[in-house]
Amino acid sequence: DFQILTCTTYDNPYLPTDFVQRLEQTMSKSMLAQEVYAKILRPVNVVYPSFSRKDHVVPYEHDRDTPFSIFADWGYSHPYFCFVAHLSSQGEHDRDVIFHEFAADDIPEQVLIDRIVEDVSKFSNVEPTYVVGDRAVPRMQQMMLRCFRSSRIKSMKSKDEQRIWQSTEVIRSRLEPAQGPPKLFCAESLLKKGFERGMIPMFEQLRRKIINGEQADVIHKDNVYDHAHDALRYGMMTLHKRSSSGMEIHKDEPTGVYARRMKAFGR
Repeated sequence: DFQILTCTTYDNPYLPTDFVQRLEQTMSKSMLAQEVYAKILRPVNVVYPSFSRKDHVVPYEHDRDTPFSIFADWGYSHPYFCFVAHLSSQGEHDRDVIFHEFAADDIPEQVLIDRIVEDVSKFSNVEPTYVVGDRAVPRMQQMMLRCFRSSRIKSMKSKDEQRIWQSTEVIRSRLEPAQGPPKLFCAESLLKKGFERGMIPMFEQLRRKIINGEQADVIHKDNVYDHAHDALRYGMMTLHKRSSSGMEIHKDEPTGVYARRMKAFGR
């Protein structure tokens, strides 16, 4: 003898219509189903289950005058950077294509800088729109500023900007928008380079962390795929944070049965 009542966001008569429409336009399909339609989703182990080579890996040749940005996860042992083209329809930036990446190990800082400068001259006539990197290595951002005087050099300065699961949801909303086609792609050329720590392997292999047998909304830091992910989420937060949902997105804390039990015990 029980009854289940489900109330969606649409059932709230006090919310303005444009607010609900904005949620539909900015959320990923899975987040929309969970937060707006009140559906209980079965969590999957991979972070980006919507990614597929059929839908998100596309043929792409970069035009030397097309705007692009550099997203980087600095470091000596496992550095990573990628070039991301910003494509437009009728003058509005609406699609991003990751078309070049570098993911070798044990690279000195100056060698990495020289490689970035060389690759920029190889692919483009213009300097990158943004160079986005981790705040943990400020000297690399300073060196980028000296190399690219007209670029906007961006570091993740606040804890909110660094928040992992919030930036993960921004990526998910670009891969699988609640409305319309995908807005984030990888070029086929990335398959040919075959970096073990590359962007396509990251999308396919990055996992959630398991806490007390429960899958949590926390990234499993494996020191392999998380470097490309860090670089991408820094960039996506810089470009698209303002266009993401106005609703509060999950914080980087364990969720599920384990979290509820600990909360009940005041821990």
